[in-house]
Amino acid sequence: MNKKFFSMLAALSLLAVSGLANATAYGVSVGWNTQEPQPIMDMMKTQKAEFAEYVREGFIRDMYIENSTVGGVELPIIKFVMDGNSEQDVRDKLGALPFQKRGLVVITDIRPLGEKWLNTEQTQRNFSLELTWKGGFDPLEMDMILSKDLQKVIELNNKGEVTSAYLDVQEFDNGLKKPIYHIALRAPNAESAREMAKQFEAVSKGYADVNLMYLGNQVSLSDIAAG
Repeated sequence: MNKKFFSMLAALSLLAVSGLANATAYGVSVGWNTQEPQPIMDMMKTQKAEFAEYVREGFIRDMYIENSTVGGVELPIIKFVMDGNSEQDVRDKLGALPFQKRGLVVITDIRPLGEKWLNTEQTQRNFSLELTWKGGFDPLEMDMILSKDLQKVIELNNKGEVTSAYLDVQEFDNGLKKPIYHIALRAPNAESAREMAKQFEAVSKGYADVNLMYLGNQVSLSDIAAG
């Protein structure tokens, strides 16, 4: 591993570890909790205004919109990345919003992502690629794989194919800690996203398990903040 790779790996490892001590980013998925569209439409303006305030305050890192229907009416649903001191902190913040207060939506998934270190806004279809290290590998081999894959993330980000990347830390049973990444890929469909994932050595060489999830189209946070 050359000095450039090692320096980048060390810096990103420090970023990930330090990020866990403070606020971290959480990926949040929500789903409609009603089949009655009218209450949603009645509260939509207020919900958007209060959510936009979270955007202006810097709590929302990324946001994606996906088509959905409620009672035969098209009502898009969102997935987003939100800062919080803990999962409960994120749940508490979301619980203060109108939709949550009225029980119109529920949180279907929430998971820590770590610290954001790359971003490129793209409005096309995005897929979340979440990697989890498998056990039983030599730590030095993992570092070499990680350094190559982080270079690949930067390369794909420069091409606009990776729209955001978060760096987290995975701890093993023996106390070993290694950086792990969660990225958003721009792809026309799930099969293309899976093929793109194979560009990462952690995936192609079987060092990590992969979880792929459709996010939807990325939304410009600056437009939301501007109202």
